[in-house]
Amino acid sequence: MSESSDRDIDEQLQSLQAKESEFTSLCMFESAHRVATEIRRLARAERRFTPYLRATFTIMNNSGDRLSIHKPVATPPLR
Repeated sequence: MSESSDRDIDEQLQSLQAKESEFTSLCMFESAHRVATEIRRLARAERRFTPYLRATFTIMNNSGDRLSIHKPVATPPLR
């Protein structure tokens, strides 16, 4: 792989990591999850261990915040 393509991939990963970090700080966990999934996919394809590992931890850490637990609303019985 050439030096310039390595730099391009690294720059792309850094850009995605900045977006993911911004989304997480704004509590936009669904968007952060989508970006982290893309980072993980790209890092795995390009064999970049550290970005892959960080994205995996982000996905795990934000998973609890993505849960949407709602108390069921009681409906009155039909007569």
